[in-house]
Amino acid sequence: MDMIRYCDRVSEELTILKAAVYDLMRTETRMPESERSPSSLQQMHLLIDEIGRGIAELRDDPPREGARYQEAIDAKLGRLKNMIDENSKRVSKKTFCDRLAWG
Repeated sequence: MDMIRYCDRVSEELTILKAAVYDLMRTETRMPESERSPSSLQQMHLLIDEIGRGIAELRDDPPREGARYQEAIDAKLGRLKNMIDENSKRVSKKTFCDRLAWG
């Protein structure tokens, strides 16, 4: 896969992941402060920034060893997906239990 197509694919995927983080953030604002995880959200935002910078660097100045950079970006994407998954489970479990209490 050439570098431009790789960057386009990762950019599209990052947009989807940003939306998931935004949804988590919105859901957490409705939770009691004691049950929120702001440090986790901050870590996800940092990963998003790092991935975005990596994509921009690859697109603007593709290095000779692009595969190494792709591996680093893919590893960060994997970490971000795992963090989103873990936090989604935590948040949905809590909000689901709260909804049961309302009914």
